[in-house]
Amino acid sequence: MSVLSQQNSCATATAGNADVSSVCGNGNNVKSRSLRTTGKNKIFAIRRQLIEGSYDIDGRLSIAIDRLFKDLAI
Repeated sequence: MSVLSQQNSCATATAGNADVSSVCGNGNNVKSRSLRTTGKNKIFAIRRQLIEGSYDIDGRLSIAIDRLFKDLAI
């Protein structure tokens, strides 16, 4: 679930307790840039695992489907 709050003219979107984006009116978007880099690193790691054949697609899909059904049941 995503929550949008305004503080000191900065928009901060959070999912649960994790900060997923912070962009301030003064041009300070270091957190946002850092999160994009982290996301790219995760994508590269998953691509590498897919190429190596070590990525557990069935297990990951099962977890994602379970989470989806849990979210829909609420």
